[in-house]
Amino acid sequence: MATIPTMTGDPTPAPAGTPDSPPAAAPAAPPGTTIAAAPTARQPARTLAVPIPTAIVAALVAGMFGMLFFSLNGLRSDIDTLRTDINTLRTDTNQRFAEVHAILLDHTDRLARIETHLEIKSTTDAAAPDHSNPAQ
Repeated sequence: MATIPTMTGDPTPAPAGTPDSPPAAAPAAPPGTTIAAAPTARQPARTLAVPIPTAIVAALVAGMFGMLFFSLNGLRSDIDTLRTDINTLRTDTNQRFAEVHAILLDHTDRLARIETHLEIKSTTDAAAPDHSNPAQ
């Protein structure tokens, strides 16, 4: 079974204790020297290069999200404005229905007085059976 360094050609050694590599002994530094002076394995410099298409796509996605949030904030304010307008119209409509209801009650009272004065029975009274009289 191959390890990642052998598959990729990476010259860095695998950490000690892995089954594919023998344990490496740490080099002994002569007395009086510092650890920085100890020889180290040279590792190739790795550059973090972001390909141009990836950067362009990332910029486009970020721009799209920015426009989305900007549009949603505008939409939220429009919805709040419409909600206020609807509540205002609902209040005006309820006032007008209350006025119409009051006028209809007044007309009903007037019609009842006229029918009583002329001794006219309404068609609904004549057609409806009288449940208070058990003889019917």
